[in-house]
Amino acid sequence: MIDLRQWLDQALPGLETLLPSGCPDHEIQRLFEAVPAPLQLPIECLRYRRLSDVRILGADVEHDRPLPAVESAQGRVWITRLPPAPRLKTPPIPPWIRSLPMPLSWNIGYSPFTSRGLVRLAPGDVLQVVDCRWEVMSSRRPVGGFAFTEEGLRMTPTLDATTTPPQEPTLPIPDPAREVVQVPLLLEFVLHEHACSVEQLAALMEGKVLPLAADSAKTVKIRACGHLVAEGELVRWEDRLGVQLHTVHRGEA
Repeated sequence: MIDLRQWLDQALPGLETLLPSGCPDHEIQRLFEAVPAPLQLPIECLRYRRLSDVRILGADVEHDRPLPAVESAQGRVWITRLPPAPRLKTPPIPPWIRSLPMPLSWNIGYSPFTSRGLVRLAPGDVLQVVDCRWEVMSSRRPVGGFAFTEEGLRMTPTLDATTTPPQEPTLPIPDPAREVVQVPLLLEFVLHEHACSVEQLAALMEGKVLPLAADSAKTVKIRACGHLVAEGELVRWEDRLGVQLHTVHRGEA
């Protein structure tokens, strides 16, 4: 916003005194619009190529807060709305960073478990996935979600990469000296693992589908404390998701 009279005095000094009947507001507006650059603004982000939608505001215009103002060669200019912040150009990623290897795992979810439960695992058992996540993990941090498609797995970069995986469950341990097998564990259900570069991960984030083998749902890995303890097939167990075991590793993996 500007003061029309102030602008006229600064842009065309003495003009109004030369006119016998003065200069009405609408004529000042026409003069303002006729000048190629009627305002010389000192701030870079307020500079413009042309002005449009020039209007005369009534004297009863009110604002709910004080307005910032800048001084120009044509008088004071009040700012009613700041321009959008300029987009910063993202520097190109060097080739050596784009090629860094990133181990990825497609995690279905987690389940609390105990050491005693691991001892009793046998082929044919079904483990329920208690906390379904459908996360793509790298270095134990989620970098995105995923969903099944006919072609394979599609990533969805909707997860907060600053979050951490679920904490180890806290189960009561009556007597650690005698009940070591009751130590709480967290089972991790991994659908797929894949090593890719930073550049390939960016392509996956943009919607590229990762093809899967036809039997991927039958080779789900179950890990405890990072170690492979069993493998099985993804199944529906009643109305929940589970993994039916076909291989149990007892210390050999």
